[in-house]
Amino acid sequence: MRLNFPAGVDPAMAVPVPSGNAWLLSRQFDVWLYRQGQWRALWRAGNQAFRVVTTAGGVAADGSFWTAVGDGLLRVGLDGAQNWFGGADDPRRVVAVRNDPRSGLVIGASNGIYQVQDGRPKRVFGGEPAAEANEVGDELVYLAWLAPDGAHWLAHGGRLWRIDADLGQLRDVASPPVFISPGAIQNLSFGPDGLVWVMTLHDGLHRLNRARVDVLDQSRGLRGNNVYGISRGPDGTMWVGTLGAGLMSVAADDSIRAYGTADGLPGNNPWVVSVAPDGTVYTATYAPGLWKKSPSKVRFEAVPLPRELAQEQIRAL
Repeated sequence: MRLNFPAGVDPAMAVPVPSGNAWLLSRQFDVWLYRQGQWRALWRAGNQAFRVVTTAGGVAADGSFWTAVGDGLLRVGLDGAQNWFGGADDPRRVVAVRNDPRSGLVIGASNGIYQVQDGRPKRVFGGEPAAEANEVGDELVYLAWLAPDGAHWLAHGGRLWRIDADLGQLRDVASPPVFISPGAIQNLSFGPDGLVWVMTLHDGLHRLNRARVDVLDQSRGLRGNNVYGISRGPDGTMWVGTLGAGLMSVAADDSIRAYGTADGLPGNNPWVVSVAPDGTVYTATYAPGLWKKSPSKVRFEAVPLPRELAQEQIRAL
């Protein structure tokens, strides 16, 4: 689809819509619609009591165009109908309007994050006083981004949250922020391997490295999924005690070795395990007694115990 813009118009953004239509927001803050082969100005800033105040805009599911006007939000329909939302519960001082593939049209404002639902903006997060500012005097606004993994990132001033829930089902965030800055968060950029770059006013650039969780289960070489004990050796090897699958060691390269009755253990339920500073591995099973394997040995051997413990089941090390 290729269109020529109206003569004399300085375009700020253009958004195509189905059926060959398109919206145009000019730097003069006029809103144009291309339909049936021609451009029509549906909103002229110079003829209105309220002016468009940002070059940000987006298209809702019904094809209508939304942008900030005055201290509120303007909707212009494909039929030319215009609605201005400037009530107490509507967005105030809109700073961002964007299309979210997961949540539709999302609006960032000074009094919350809004989502267009049933033809009007609905606040889905926030609502703190619009005049709030941080210690360096930045007005705190709400912003939202959708990451490549489908998670929503929400910012208010210098606070940043990561949310897996759909925005339409969200009203507030009880979890603490994943990042707090004394400045004001302006934008995010998502890099490979889950990296998140955070751009701020007064606090520089931050790179967030999200912790990664790898699951080791039977599909990765474990002999069973009933893990009851774990201990880390001085060489980084993780020793895993189980019920029914013996004792296993997981090396730094994720290679797994299993130990059972053939390796000197009395059974396949070594649920307790602990590694001493010298690398000696101690383990106990359902059977009474304690067993150990020193780094120089390949088999486990029984540990001599006081008479009082000789027939006792050891439950912790």
